[in-house]
Amino acid sequence: MLIAASICGTGPSRAADSPLQLDYAADSTCPDRSAFAELVEQRVQAAGVEAAFATAEPVKVSLVADSSEFVGQLEIVRRDGSRYQRGVRGASCDEVAHALAFVLALTLTATELPPSPAPKPPQAVEPTQRVPTRAPEPPVEKRRSPWGYGVGVQLGARAGIAPDWALVQGAFLEVRRTTAEPLAFSLRAAFLRAPTVNYSDSNGTTDFSWWAVRLEGCPLRLHWRNWLEMLPCAGTHLGRIQATGQPWFGSSVSQSRTWVDAFAAARLELAVARWLSIQAPAELLVPLTRSQFAFDNPDTSVYQVPALGGAAFGGIEVRFP
Repeated sequence: MLIAASICGTGPSRAADSPLQLDYAADSTCPDRSAFAELVEQRVQAAGVEAAFATAEPVKVSLVADSSEFVGQLEIVRRDGSRYQRGVRGASCDEVAHALAFVLALTLTATELPPSPAPKPPQAVEPTQRVPTRAPEPPVEKRRSPWGYGVGVQLGARAGIAPDWALVQGAFLEVRRTTAEPLAFSLRAAFLRAPTVNYSDSNGTTDFSWWAVRLEGCPLRLHWRNWLEMLPCAGTHLGRIQATGQPWFGSSVSQSRTWVDAFAAARLELAVARWLSIQAPAELLVPLTRSQFAFDNPDTSVYQVPALGGAAFGGIEVRFP
């Protein structure tokens, strides 16, 4: 059973002379309104000062049972209209009543109300399972390829295919192993072309021209101060030679032959920049097909390819990377 009482003005108890206005509600097992007012007055007198604080409205006090404990609520309205509230919990109603009476007595003997207690911040709930933080992986350094590429052009002269030295133009593509060690293999494929060479003798005049594809391998790369290299190389040519003869008396004659040779070379390379190289190869050639050119019969032979030939070139190469 809940009892509600309100005191205002005079009454039979000593608390009636107090300026306190009390709006009191309590469970039946709790101290009644008079007993609570007596508790407050005793604590005011024990402080040795007069009650100095006056409220704008009656002080509200409630004492109620909540499950296995008791809950006390205190509410005071300030003269500026703001509210002060305080809650107390305890195992018995008498314990809660004494605590609220103490708080109310302190309030009445103060010149102003204390600030309301700040609400407690909500406590973070621990997760049932923690996800482990994954450490960032170190950046992967991209491994540089051991192979490089290059394209270039070359210009030179060659003897042994035609009767005189022939001007040779060429372009090549190279794949090489980029390392500072001597064993640095490189492979080069090229296309060569020789413009027409004119040859005259007692029988007449003959024009020689030829082209060839070239395959060259270099097993070693000898360095000197990182900017000059010497490469011993070997390879082969496969091409076609064209001869057109005009005898002094008679009609012209043309012949076209396939030719093959093998060669050994030494090539110097000067690194102008990381991506640019100037080159100067020299070659010794051994023809594997030795064609003979003549007018009508071997007695009027014009030219026969010799057993050895030679060549020298100059060129530039652009490298990637």
